[in-house]
Amino acid sequence: LVLCTGSYRSENPRQLSPPKTSQKVPLMPPLPALKIRQKTRSSKRHRHRICRRQKNFHFQKMKSQIVFVLFGLVAAISAHSWVACTDYASNDFSTYDFAKCRGYPRNWASVATNLFGEDRGFNYQGNDATPCRDPYNGGKSYTIAYPKAKYSPGQTICLAWPAKNHKAEKCTNNFIPDTQLSVFAVPAGEVTQTQLKTGVVAGELGGKHVNGEVDNKGFQNCPRFCDGTDKASCGQCFTVPSNFAVGTTYTFQWYWIFNQGSPAYTTCWEADIVDGNGNGGTAVTNNSPPPAATTRPPLNGNSIYIDSAPSSTTTSGSFNVRVQYSATSDRVITVDMLDNKSGNINWYGKGTARVSAGQGFKDISVSFQGVNKATLGKSLYFRAWLVAADKFSEDEKDKSWTYEDDVQDADFIVGNSLVYPSGRSEASGNLSIQFTIFALIATFIALFA
Repeated sequence: LVLCTGSYRSENPRQLSPPKTSQKVPLMPPLPALKIRQKTRSSKRHRHRICRRQKNFHFQKMKSQIVFVLFGLVAAISAHSWVACTDYASNDFSTYDFAKCRGYPRNWASVATNLFGEDRGFNYQGNDATPCRDPYNGGKSYTIAYPKAKYSPGQTICLAWPAKNHKAEKCTNNFIPDTQLSVFAVPAGEVTQTQLKTGVVAGELGGKHVNGEVDNKGFQNCPRFCDGTDKASCGQCFTVPSNFAVGTTYTFQWYWIFNQGSPAYTTCWEADIVDGNGNGGTAVTNNSPPPAATTRPPLNGNSIYIDSAPSSTTTSGSFNVRVQYSATSDRVITVDMLDNKSGNINWYGKGTARVSAGQGFKDISVSFQGVNKATLGKSLYFRAWLVAADKFSEDEKDKSWTYEDDVQDADFIVGNSLVYPSGRSEASGNLSIQFTIFALIATFIALFA
């Protein structure tokens, strides 16, 4: 350290300042002095080379550590996912097919979109008291378009979820962790995480992933991951226990731990236990043909679905929310803007439209109204609901919503601009942070490589 940082250039590293003396030092003969100077310069050059090597070594080590930390941040930010389908009619997860989904998680209608893997706030990390994102409320968590699953004892059931950049693969690296993936099930009801863990259906769904290997086990069974790491389709299958009694309903939970010691990501749903093969289909085997392809399940009766809504709005003005509906007679569709799905609900504005009997789509102009003001960064949600025309009233005191036929929610953020989700990629906070980190990595390497 003294050799590399000492300011007094001396042959003796302990001599940090010139020697103090009152005696005159005689001049040295020319030739020996020249030899000493040559030796001194050579020694200095040698020390300078050593210092440069030491500095380069430490700098390269520091650079490697910084790059490693930055890549680690990217992996940590991306660690979230959820189950999108609770009864997927194929064990081929190469490309997600909406037509193959026969069952959905609780309250899926509130976040449903025609873009698989789109971030709509459905990922959830709970605790023992609240292990599920949405509380149990019987069959009210499901709609005609997004029904509750039906399983039969001994049936093979496949689940599907988006990769969200989380797989050990050649296009990422071999050290993406995957600590645990399990499926639990207990008789339906509001239960704790401790109670759910007593009903182990699959302790290691799809096998235990080995860190450092590309093994497609557990969460990481994503056949076409490198074609689109965020929204790639993943999945695994399990067998319904043979002792599940026909005629009962069970609460199921998908339970995934990313990093060891971190809270689990969970998705909860109910399934009715029935005779035969669940939803009338064929139990999935390796060679089972998929059912006939259709588009999104058609709406029947009096039902509603939010087809398109802004993911971000401005603090004022109006904007369109497109809904799909089915009505048996004249109905009124209302889209409210609210800020709380439990407890006291605050209202921020609405839009309404009247439709006749039949099926179709309707664009509804929604605007901010009332005393509550939307502020930047606030999380709100659209609530679309359908009610018979003769039961509808603009007067809040009449509580028209108590007669609603169907309801669906869609979350949004109050921001600086109006943004509708597109099929390319969502401008989520996680994604923008990833791009920022990758840009820092690229800049760092370019400047100091």
